[in-house]
Amino acid sequence: MTKRLVHTQLGMLLACACLAPASIAELAPAVDPATKAGAPAVIGRFNEMLLDLMQRADELGYRGRFELVDRSVAETFDISFMAAKSIGSYWRKLDDEKKAHWVRTFSDFTVSTYADRFDGYSGQSFAIVGEKPASHDTLVILTRLVRPDKDDVDLDYRMREGDEGWRVVDIYSDGKVSEVALRRSEYAAVLKQGGIDKLIDAVSKKTAKRAAKHS
Repeated sequence: MTKRLVHTQLGMLLACACLAPASIAELAPAVDPATKAGAPAVIGRFNEMLLDLMQRADELGYRGRFELVDRSVAETFDISFMAAKSIGSYWRKLDDEKKAHWVRTFSDFTVSTYADRFDGYSGQSFAIVGEKPASHDTLVILTRLVRPDKDDVDLDYRMREGDEGWRVVDIYSDGKVSEVALRRSEYAAVLKQGGIDKLIDAVSKKTAKRAAKHS
């Protein structure tokens, strides 16, 4: 895996630190408070999933990897918040049905990134190296992807605690590259040209192309 791969994760990421509106929160599934865990533990579980994903890549195949990542992303990321922030103020123009459609599209694309890219194991490992407070009651968990015979890659997960527990709202590669900011920049031109329907179609095609590559 390369730094370019990590920059495209999905799983992804918050350039804007404002809090999610109620309409976004309503799209998130309810979670039993007894299942809540601290922010480092949530990231620890996600890292364990990624390691398992790589080690069993061939056994699982693309579809199996997709399903494994899909479950983990739902437990780790505030995907509704991230999907909303990836299209900026355009989110407010959407009705509830379009919002739900976009969140699912964004989630599938994020999951497909992991399922496509984490397709083998060559001795990589993950380590949580620290944490630091951030604005608006968020917390940044500092992690590192250790790669034998290659440079390590730093991954900073920005998280906030809500009714579902601690969830990722942004990822920064090498401490500075925001996934949400990258997506918002990429999506802006498509939204301007054809609105949310064109964006959903474009992103869905990318997701389908990844699946077809492994069929």
